[in-house]
Amino acid sequence: MSKKEARNEEIRKMRASGMTYDYISEVFGISRQAVYSLCSGIKKLETSKKSEFEKEIGNVCSVCGSNNNVSLHRKKGTTELEINNFSMVCKKCHKESILTDKSCSRCLAIVKVVKKKVNGYKKVCAECFAELKSKKKWSRDYDKCIVCGTSERKHRSKGMCMSCYSKKRYSSNPALKVYYATKTKEWREKNPERFREILQRAVKRYRGKKMAEIKNSNPGATYYSILTDAQKEKMKEYNKKRYSQLSPEQKLALSRRRKKCVSKKIDN
Repeated sequence: MSKKEARNEEIRKMRASGMTYDYISEVFGISRQAVYSLCSGIKKLETSKKSEFEKEIGNVCSVCGSNNNVSLHRKKGTTELEINNFSMVCKKCHKESILTDKSCSRCLAIVKVVKKKVNGYKKVCAECFAELKSKKKWSRDYDKCIVCGTSERKHRSKGMCMSCYSKKRYSSNPALKVYYATKTKEWREKNPERFREILQRAVKRYRGKKMAEIKNSNPGATYYSILTDAQKEKMKEYNKKRYSQLSPEQKLALSRRRKKCVSKKIDN
C-alpha cells in the first residue's frame, strides 16, 4: 500500500468515527472538498447515535427554549463524538446566533451573538450591538483623522480621511504624479479662462492668510514688505506681462484706480 492510499484510508476511518470535514482537512493539510470526495458513501457513526443524543438532550432549543423546528447541531470547534459537543437548536436561533462555545468579539461575553457587522466587529451580543448602533464612530480604531484631525470627512484607510489618504498616495507614487500632471496640462490648454479664475482665487486666499499673520505680529507691515528681492522681481515681471494682455479700456480703468489710491494716500 502506497503512502497516498494509507492516508486516504486513515481519512475514511476518521470520518466514520464522527470527525468533521474541516477537522480532517486541517490535520492532513488538504481542502475540505478533497476530504468530501474521498469519504463519499461513508456512513458516520454520528448518524446512528443521533437519535440517542436527541432523546437524552430533549426536544427543546438550548438558546430560546422553544420546541418548534428543533434539530441536533454540533458545536463549532469540537471533533469528538460526545453528547457534550452537541446541542438542540431551532432554525431561527441557528440562523441568528452561534452556539455557546463562541463569544462576543467586543465584550467577550459567552452569550447569544448577533451575526451582523457593526463598526468593524463581525459578531457581537445584543447589548454591544445596540450600543454600537447608537454611537456612530468615525472608524473602528480612530475618532478622527490622524493627519489633519478632522472628523467631518469620511474615513478612507489607515486612520486617514479621504483627502489625506489621497495626498499620501499621490506623494508616494511617482507614476501617479506623471499621470495627473499630463491630465492637468491638457485641461489647462482646453480651459485657459477657467484656470485663470481658479489661480486668481487661490492667490487672493493665500495673500489674505499671509496678511492676517503679518498684522498679528506687525500691524503697520504690508505684504510687499515681507517679499524677498527675487520674489519682487518675479512679481514685477508677472505684472508687466499681465498689463500687456489688458485691453485699452482695462488699462484706462486701472490708471484711474491708481490715481484714486495715490490721492487718498496724500490726503492721509
